[in-house]
Amino acid sequence: MMMMMMVVVLFRQLYKTVRDKMMEMQKLSMSWIEVQFLHKAVDILCHCRQTLMYTYVFAYYLRKSNQSIIFEVLLSAYQVTSVQIHCDPGSNLRS
Repeated sequence: MMMMMMVVVLFRQLYKTVRDKMMEMQKLSMSWIEVQFLHKAVDILCHCRQTLMYTYVFAYYLRKSNQSIIFEVLLSAYQVTSVQIHCDPGSNLRS
């Protein structure tokens, strides 16, 4: 339960960061519609993180084989990447 609360707080902070960046970009001559891709990107990231959460359960019950090992390696890489994007979105948004 505590982890879910932390995730909710992190997502709120992420949405605030992106909203601030969207406003900054609008001030630099971009239109409202042109900056909406950032909001959509955060929505997709949230969906990806939720999907990742369910894949852990799938991986736990998966019968061990070469494919399951590959799946777990790819799952690990996906987790690292999504955490990096989630925790420091500004690194890719800086002008």
